[in-house]
Amino acid sequence: MPIQLTIDIRDAVTPQLRRLGAALASPAFRRAIGAAARNTIIAHLSNLQSTRPNQHGWPRQGYWASAARSVTQPIDNGNAIVIGIQQVGIALHYYGGTVTTKQSKYLTLPAVPEAYGKRLAYR
Repeated sequence: MPIQLTIDIRDAVTPQLRRLGAALASPAFRRAIGAAARNTIIAHLSNLQSTRPNQHGWPRQGYWASAARSVTQPIDNGNAIVIGIQQVGIALHYYGGTVTTKQSKYLTLPAVPEAYGKRLAYR
């Protein structure tokens, strides 16, 4: 007795994936993602301001709060959303590195809280 087998293949996923891809490519979607990403970055930097005390116990200079205020508006370049952080020294905090002097012979390293946040040239 022969067995008869019928296989019916239906592709219901490909059309949905195409619609999803089109939605992801839309400028409105990229704007929404950019705004959400910017808000997440600002929240993260604000959290650092409130949870990371000065390592010497000295008064805070508000570095992370300033970094949070320096987050740029998202820019849609067509392929990606670009968000910048304009805070001086942010790349050094993120990537690490060596601090070198540029305009003077020596770096000013505070030894007491009163000297914190000041440069030798200001005295």
